[in-house]
Amino acid sequence: MKKLIFAVAEMEKTRGIVLGSVRLTGDKVIVRIFTGTRGTVPFLVRVSRARGAAVRGVLLRPLYSVDIDYDFRPTRELQTLGEVHLRTQYVSLLYEPVKQTMALFLGEFLTHALKHESENAPLMDYLEKALRELDEAGGGYTAMHLDIVRGVADYLGYGAPQLRSMTLAELMDYFRINVPEFPELKSLAVLRDVLH
Repeated sequence: MKKLIFAVAEMEKTRGIVLGSVRLTGDKVIVRIFTGTRGTVPFLVRVSRARGAAVRGVLLRPLYSVDIDYDFRPTRELQTLGEVHLRTQYVSLLYEPVKQTMALFLGEFLTHALKHESENAPLMDYLEKALRELDEAGGGYTAMHLDIVRGVADYLGYGAPQLRSMTLAELMDYFRINVPEFPELKSLAVLRDVLH
């Protein structure tokens, strides 16, 4: 007689930061969220535009800070997202042109820098605070993306003293050398154009 083994699903509630998404066919999307309990987790999501839907596409924009309920199955490559609720409503980060460009860059950077990251609550706390500060900054914020990249390097354990004096291009080279599969970021050229 064959023995059947089933993966036991656990419903989990946690906070997360949306890193990015890839649209599939129809209403399906793969979304990567850096979670407070399991690090970066890829989810297969059916998005809806309806107000009462459990997962609305508008809540899955890159860098949104969210509370999520999800069905975790260790044997699945893609997890199932239950509900999503916004934690932080940004005022300017995704709407003001310079900050929007910084957010585009940070979203791409974090997607690759945190791709294989496991649970890291201090990094989650840091990112929520740093993104909120960037959103609330009224002026003098044109180097905040650089500070955030350096902060992420510290929390990932790459906090070598020389990182403090590196330019953004040098930091990206450093990440390409030290983080597996870290590519050349497409948004870096756009960021340079906007800031200079």
